[in-house]
Amino acid sequence: MSQKGKWKQRVEAMIVSAQSTGSSSVEAALQQPERHMEIIRNRLILSLAEAMQPPFKAGDLAHSDAGNQIDELIDEMLEVSTKDGVDMDGALIEQLIELAANVHAVEIKWHEIKESLNVTM
Repeated sequence: MSQKGKWKQRVEAMIVSAQSTGSSSVEAALQQPERHMEIIRNRLILSLAEAMQPPFKAGDLAHSDAGNQIDELIDEMLEVSTKDGVDMDGALIEQLIELAANVHAVEIKWHEIKESLNVTM
């Protein structure tokens, strides 16, 4: 089953559990008092936070690996430059620094999203 199907089932199940009438339609849920909608929102955010734990772990590893690969390339370039007296490619260094900064920016945003969801747990 697709992730879309799984979330549709979760949403419908939460709507049913939060409604006093037991109806499963989204239209009926939207007509419920704000308290019912708040229960549904909280449950969905909690469910999303739980579902995102594996992707967050994988993402943390991927960001770290990407940053390490860029750092290793820069270190190797510096080593070759020092050892052989070869001039370093300034344009390449700038490009690598920009890549490293972008990876770091993604890492920071990823961490913010992770922390935002963890607050709900």
